[in-house]
Parts: sequence; structure tokens; C-alpha cells
Amino acid sequence: MAKEPLFAASDDTSFEASIEEPEPGSWRASFVIRKQGVDGEDTKHGVRTFGSEAGAEEWLWSIAHSLGFNTIMLGRPPRRLP
Repeated sequence: MAKEPLFAASDDTSFEASIEEPEPGSWRASFVIRKQGVDGEDTKHGVRTFGSEAGAEEWLWSIAHSLGFNTIMLGRPPRRLP
């Protein structure tokens, strides 16, 4: 069962994450980081499995915090208009 997606964004960086419970007692956390630079967009992603939902949340929070985000929103990020 998937939880509500999470996101954080600034002018040049976006962080999108999700937590799923593919089987009872196993929580999979995944993220995508997109950063706009002079040479275009740089994308990084990762996936990790945890024995608890709290462990998955803590891992995602640590990544978001390392990017300088202090707040993570529920849902999907608003799409920019062309």
C-alpha cells in the first residue's frame, strides 16, 4: 500500500519521494532529486527498504534536510507552466 507522495521544491531543486509497503513489515522508500544547472537538469534517485515506516521516513527526511529543505509537503509538486 502506497502512502501519499511527498515533495519539496526551491527555485532550482525539487525533491519527490514516496513510501510503500509492498508486503507486511517491509517499507520501501524512494526519491528523485532534480536540480537545474547551467548545463541543464541533473537527476539523482535512490531506493531503500526498511523494516519500519519510521525508518523509511527518517531516511527521506535526512536527504531532504541535506538539500536544505526544512518542510516536506504531501502530494505532488505543482507543475510549472511553460
